[in-house]
Amino acid sequence: MALSQSEGAHHSRVVATGLDQPAYDVEPDVYRDRDVSRVEVMRGGRYALVTANATLQQRNLLEQTVNVSIPASMSPSVEDGLRYTLQQTGYSLCAPQGEPQQLLYSRPLPAAHFRLGPMPLREALQVLAGSAFEVQADPIARTICYQVRDQRLIEETGHDG
Repeated sequence: MALSQSEGAHHSRVVATGLDQPAYDVEPDVYRDRDVSRVEVMRGGRYALVTANATLQQRNLLEQTVNVSIPASMSPSVEDGLRYTLQQTGYSLCAPQGEPQQLLYSRPLPAAHFRLGPMPLREALQVLAGSAFEVQADPIARTICYQVRDQRLIEETGHDG
């Protein structure tokens, strides 16, 4: 559906896609307008002021703080650890996309990873997969996937040349 508007010599065209698209965006947009100097506060009590803005963790779910404690009695795999970590975060784990991901998911979770945090979710997801994998987040489907890291980059940065 396309709409046209004329203002003197200026012509603009607004293209709406999908079902029931709004005619006007909500402003200010917390994802586009990055004026961090403007902080709105409200009185939260007689002597307390509280911020009225969305926190970084609310705007960017990968920045939310997680504190994970996986029961050892689960005998968890890396996949179990990832799924456990993603609970209540708004993200889910994607299906393995190939043999490297299947191997990663099937490995036993190292004991050092049974307790993680408090730390940002993005960091916990990187730690759980290890240095051989890059975390990929799909913000639309809110899924987390893993891609094998380019090993040449690791080798190049790992030696004195």
